[in-house]
Amino acid sequence: MIEQLTQILAKDAVFSEEDAAKLKAVLERNRHRMAAAAADTRLVSEAQMLKALAKIYGLAFINEPVIDTYDDDWTARVSRNFLKTFCIAPLIKPGKQPVIAIHDPSDLNMVDDVARILELSDYTLA
Repeated sequence: MIEQLTQILAKDAVFSEEDAAKLKAVLERNRHRMAAAAADTRLVSEAQMLKALAKIYGLAFINEPVIDTYDDDWTARVSRNFLKTFCIAPLIKPGKQPVIAIHDPSDLNMVDDVARILELSDYTLA
C-alpha cells in the first residue's frame, strides 16, 4: 500500500527519488498515523495524503464538511471528546444515508464502535 500511496502522491507533489524514499520510510514507521506523519515531512500536505488514502480505500474525500447542516442529536450518546481524540465525525442528515467522516482511514478501529453506539447499520465512510 505504501508504494501505491507514493505513486499517487507523486502525481500531486513533485519530489526527488531521495524524497520519495524518505516518505516511504516515514510511512513504514508510522502506519498507525500515516497522514500526520507524511505531513510532518513537509514533502506533501496532510490534505494530499488524506486524499490519496481515500482513493486507495475507495472513500469519498471531504476536505471541509459544512458541519452546521448536520444533526447533532448523536452527541448525547457519543462524547465530543471521544470523537475529537479519534478524529471521527458522524455526519447525519434526516432522510439521507449517514456518513462517518474519519481523519485517517489507515486507522479504522473506532468506526465500528461509533456505528454500534449510534445504532447505524448502514453508513458510508468518508
